[in-house]
Order: sequence, then C-alpha cells, then structure tokens
Amino acid sequence: RALLNESFSVVFQPIISVKTGKTIAAEALLRLVDDAGSAISPVEFIPVAEQTGAIHRIGDMVIRKACQFLRQVRSSGFTLGMLEVNLSPIQCLQPNLSQRIVTIIQEFSLEPHELCFEITETAANRSPAVIKRNLDSLVTAGFCIAVDDFGTGYSNITGLMDLPFRIVKLDRSLIVSMDRSENGRLGLEGVVAMFKKMNTELVAEGVETEEQAARISAMNIEY
Repeated sequence: RALLNESFSVVFQPIISVKTGKTIAAEALLRLVDDAGSAISPVEFIPVAEQTGAIHRIGDMVIRKACQFLRQVRSSGFTLGMLEVNLSPIQCLQPNLSQRIVTIIQEFSLEPHELCFEITETAANRSPAVIKRNLDSLVTAGFCIAVDDFGTGYSNITGLMDLPFRIVKLDRSLIVSMDRSENGRLGLEGVVAMFKKMNTELVAEGVETEEQAARISAMNIEY
C-alpha cells in the first residue's frame, strides 16, 4: 500500500568532517508513517519487504529519491560531495545489481562516484561469493562501498576482509562505550587502529556532544 500510495519518505542525515566542521556527505534514511500518523520502524517493515520481494522496488525508489535530493541541493548552491544509501542483503544478491543502479543514476545525469552504498556485516556474511562479486562490480563501475553499523555485536570481521569497502561506519554503541569506561575507549582505539592500517576512512555514528567530537578527533576518526 505504501508503494502504491507513495507513502514512503526519505530523510537525510548529515556526515560532518571532524577537521572542518562542514557537511561533506549525507546518508539517505527510509521512513514510513501509517494511516494514523505513527512511525513504523524500518526494523519492522524492511524484513517484510525482503520476504515479499518488495525490497527491490523500495530500493530503486530510495536511490531515485537520493538522486533527486542530490541534484536539488546542488542547484540551490549547497556543496554536497556524496550521498550514502543502504543496501539490504537481498538487494546485494541481485545478479544485475550494478547495471540496475547505473541505469537509475543515468536518469539524473549523475556519476557513480557521487553515491556510496552501505552494507551491514550481516549482509557481508550471506552468500559471500555472490556478495563479493556484486560489490566488486559496483566498485568497478565507480561506486563507493561502506560497512555500516560496525560493532553492533554480531561482527564477523573475517567475512569483511575480502570485500572492497573504503569506508567503515562505527556504530554509536562504540561511542557510548567510549564514554562509559576506560575499556570502552581502549576498545574503540583498537578498532580505529586496525582500520587505519587498512587505509579505511571512518565515520563515528551517534556523536552528539562537543566532548565526543573532540575525543574522536583525537583518535583520527575523519567524520
């Protein structure tokens, strides 16, 4: 019903450079409100969309809305280098994933380097050979790949090592742990050091205070 009535909306969460304080990118977040005006969590509706196959139509819709938004903000004079869009595990298994996305962005005269696709660790561990082939194809086409919500408790880091990701988004639970205890801080520093050796860019999710921003800056987390 939401697809038919165009009830889905997309909001955009800014990604800010720690060094300059400027918004350099944004993440597209899908939202759905029911007939009574109450928000339905993606945790509820995304699994249903995956089970029914509607996730492919929804995913294409989100990419189109992201492309529209990027062109709109640029035409208003706002500099935004890139948009990040989530891919579900089911989307990642499509044999024609790269061609499908390229066709969409061509409708808006955008280039692949202007979009980054986020996958979770769970997606990376489902049919790893197929996922790797599809992600390699996206990177070859010029898109960027990011690992989303790293550190949410179901990490299988060995499943990530063969994937062509350039960005890792550290889950806000790691930021909370940093504030909560010395072990939490040391754990986050260890994760950062590991990914830095892999020449990966890092985004800390859920940074809400100046003190947190200063602490992640001291760890050389870029965004």
